[in-house]
Amino acid sequence: MKNPTTTERKSERELVVTRTINGPARLVFEAWTRPDLFKRWWVPKSAGLTLLSCEMDVRVGGGYRLVFAGDPEPIAFFGKYLEVTPHSRLSWTNDESPDGAITTVTFEESGGKTRVVVVDLYPSKEALDAAIASESTGGFTEQFEQLDELLGTLGADAGGPGSWFPQDPPEYFRNDTHAETPIVAMTTKMLMKQNQMRGELAGGQ
Repeated sequence: MKNPTTTERKSERELVVTRTINGPARLVFEAWTRPDLFKRWWVPKSAGLTLLSCEMDVRVGGGYRLVFAGDPEPIAFFGKYLEVTPHSRLSWTNDESPDGAITTVTFEESGGKTRVVVVDLYPSKEALDAAIASESTGGFTEQFEQLDELLGTLGADAGGPGSWFPQDPPEYFRNDTHAETPIVAMTTKMLMKQNQMRGELAGGQ
């Protein structure tokens, strides 16, 4: 039986997604912070998007950059990490758009499973309204199902020796900065805008 994914608008600017993942927090956290793992589950297969590259410098002040195939040009999504606390909390910005949210993800382990809570804080009510209206916030269920599938292939030892983060994180990961928008949501929104513009051009010919 698949674990349910819940999506709730908590305020005018805040969207909260919750899901229990079948795996320990250490492994789930690595799936969010290792490019080789992240690119295997993050993009919903049904979205028809191609992730060309995935770069992650997962540390406070470090950046990430995802490049998707676009028409006619590739589309890049990028931002910086505001908080990195292995294996319990991540926070990042989405700097490719002024409407980008700040995303905060927490990982809470219990009984070998991990409760993941994703909080997207948008800059305005209108920005969240637009994201919901475009249905670009609806991909989490499929994403998390893909994450569960990935963890099932990794095994319990994937976060052992040689893992991305040590059990005792270095000092620069320890901080009190708190903050974080779904990259796929913004990707979908931009592709929809491209399609709209192409339709307008075609209609004017």
